[in-house]
Amino acid sequence: MKRLALALIAMPLLFATVAEAQGDWWWGAEYTVSVPLGATKEFTDNTSWRGATLEARKILSQNLTVGLLFGWYTFNEITVGTASIPGIDVTGVPYTYLNSFPIQATAHYYLGKRRGTRLHLGGGAGVTINERRLDVGLYRIQRTKAQFSVFPEIGVSIPLNWSLRGVLAVRYNYSLKSGDMPAQEYVGISVGLAWN
Repeated sequence: MKRLALALIAMPLLFATVAEAQGDWWWGAEYTVSVPLGATKEFTDNTSWRGATLEARKILSQNLTVGLLFGWYTFNEITVGTASIPGIDVTGVPYTYLNSFPIQATAHYYLGKRRGTRLHLGGGAGVTINERRLDVGLYRIQRTKAQFSVFPEIGVSIPLNWSLRGVLAVRYNYSLKSGDMPAQEYVGISVGLAWN
């Protein structure tokens, strides 16, 4: 898990170095709050207040970008009773955790003038590594799967100066079922900064 976290941090830095010499890119760093839905909500019902999103977008035209998104969102819940994972029921004080790491290619379309406040619509597709963990007493049950994932997004960016923007975005993240890992879904609300 530590290696994965380091890789997620290092990849945008690598892309930043490569992109410096290649022209119009912008970079984003966002704090993300995520609300679980569907099977994610059944496993861990609490809103995630621990999330980060990093983005790199290549400007293709005044209204179009393509890029990469990296994220790390952590959900957790403590309950008293019986917790279930396919094939296993555990009674006690279960602690449930979900760590979600999306790595996705993105495309966005922008409305409005380039130097003004801009609404954007977009989305992405790629892979999300989901790690579900259940801890009860001394026992731990953990499953990790890479799942194909997609997201639609709507957002707004507000200029703060000539190269810095404030960003607000809402994404619906959906990872398809893979083996014994059910489909995962949650809505992420991100607030952050973008610069070029």
